[in-house]
Amino acid sequence: LKPANIMITASGHVYLIDFGIARQFKPGQSKDTTALGSSGYAAPEQYGKSQTTPRADIYGLGVTMHQLITGDDPADSPFRFDSLKLPNYPVLKGLDTLIMNMVSVDIEKRPASVAGIKQELERIAFDYRVTHPLRNGLPNAYQAPHTGAIPSLANLPRAPRRTPQSRVIPQANMWYVCVGHSSRVTAIAWSPDGRYLASASYDKTVQLWDASNGQNILLYKGHRQHVNALAWSPDSKYIASASDDGTVQMWEAKTGKTHVTFRGHIEEVSAVAWSPDGFYIASGGSDKTVKVWKAKTEKLLYTCTEHTDKIQSIAWSPDGRLVASAGKDRTVHVWDPTKEPPRHSFFSTLLSPFTRKIETLNEHNGQIFSVAWSPDSRRIASASGDRRVLIGDVQTKKIVFSMGESSTSIKNAVAWSPKGDHIAIGGNDKTVQLWNVNSKKLTFTYSGHTGYVTTVAWSPDGTKIASASSDRTIQIWQAV
Repeated sequence: LKPANIMITASGHVYLIDFGIARQFKPGQSKDTTALGSSGYAAPEQYGKSQTTPRADIYGLGVTMHQLITGDDPADSPFRFDSLKLPNYPVLKGLDTLIMNMVSVDIEKRPASVAGIKQELERIAFDYRVTHPLRNGLPNAYQAPHTGAIPSLANLPRAPRRTPQSRVIPQANMWYVCVGHSSRVTAIAWSPDGRYLASASYDKTVQLWDASNGQNILLYKGHRQHVNALAWSPDSKYIASASDDGTVQMWEAKTGKTHVTFRGHIEEVSAVAWSPDGFYIASGGSDKTVKVWKAKTEKLLYTCTEHTDKIQSIAWSPDGRLVASAGKDRTVHVWDPTKEPPRHSFFSTLLSPFTRKIETLNEHNGQIFSVAWSPDSRRIASASGDRRVLIGDVQTKKIVFSMGESSTSIKNAVAWSPKGDHIAIGGNDKTVQLWNVNSKKLTFTYSGHTGYVTTVAWSPDGTKIASASSDRTIQIWQAV
């Protein structure tokens, strides 16, 4: 349940839509068959912790009511809700209490039934009408409604949309913090020359920052929907940004001028990568395809159709020979962008540069959010919703690194150090972990964020790390 799935007709009738995940309910199960739901609106138990019950719907209703009253987008900080703060309406204190109980992470603290919620809402509405009776006659400055307008609700107060201040937890190795996005940051990338940092966000923008001091340089507003991914050209002159508006836009970093708009995808685009030689761009998204096209002419060269679900990450090998793509189908495909790859997937099988089949020891059990090549193009790291990060060595045909088996946090992002001896891992525990790949030991944990860490990037010289989060900040800190 969320506002986008509630339709109100001109006559005032309310309808619920989108029952695509509906299924037969079998009580007494340990958890749901498949974890499904919209981030921010889905109850915690919908993420595989236990079986959903009617109280999960109560949670979704509470989140929807909270958003309608406050204007806050729950996707910005899932499971965290501020009080409604209606000091001028003490009679509505019960509404605040009710909604905060409905969005409780603890299932047992939520109301037991929708019938009880309805009864409490009717009581609150009655008390409000008693203390705020409708006035006789028309209010001052009254204007007749437009024909067909939906009748307004009876004088209920509506708080203006708030943009909460981004909170930061100071760290000893923190260099600076970039603050400017009004929603979660989805992607960050250093320019290859190390001079700039680019960030993409759900706020439909890409922002450019001076990497030496964090000063904002440019705001790109060419997209109409969430911007999900970005990539720099090897010469640091251009940026390619991918969006839910179905386009990949290539634009000049210095001026923000759009040079190319690729419209080859029929749905949202969530991943993009630039070839090391600068000639090609690979992009993928909800249409389950990865398309390779010429950066300057938009000419489509090849379409990879190996995936059975949304593509969420694409990485081009540093030597330019292979592309790795991954997503919701829980597989990483490794393929030659110049020819059709055999039908094999990474972590059930790996492909060498000569299309040799390489068996592996493990495979992911959840959707994959991020893939990254090692600097020597021999290994691939992947971060997954199964709470693990795996590294597969293409030449030795083995998984050389696996972490997260005992973790409770989903892994959203992974990045290699330029020397290839460390990886940085960002996740839902709001931290970035640095692991030594050779010793397979955790060497440092960065804890400056107050929201899920969605993306991480290592500076080209290897001295700094940029991490970004649902807390809307980009934090740059010393790699230790």
